[in-house]
Amino acid sequence: MSRKTGSISKRLTFLNMLASATALVFASAAFFAYDLNNARNSIIDNLTTQAEIIGYNCISPLVFNDPQSAGKTLAALQASPRIFYAAVYTPSGQFFAGYWRASDRQRKPLPLISSERISNR
Repeated sequence: MSRKTGSISKRLTFLNMLASATALVFASAAFFAYDLNNARNSIIDNLTTQAEIIGYNCISPLVFNDPQSAGKTLAALQASPRIFYAAVYTPSGQFFAGYWRASDRQRKPLPLISSERISNR
């Protein structure tokens, strides 16, 4: 009789451990997904804020056709180590001023974004 009880006891222990391990795996996956989503949203919010600040500060250089002043404004992006390139374009789509983190790289403006893609955002 004790042999059957021991067998059932082992089975119940195994099933409890399996259920606990499964719950732990799912909870860990949920925490990871939440943290990943939160990190992505934080990066997007931070870049959006920086882009708006740079945009507002580049209005005067665009109005007065002063690309050096716009370049100095963009140089403030040195404080953000993850930004490697930023540029200001005129309303007609011409390159106006740019910022490159690595000065030894060839400084070419990025290709223009079509007006259809801008209006769809």
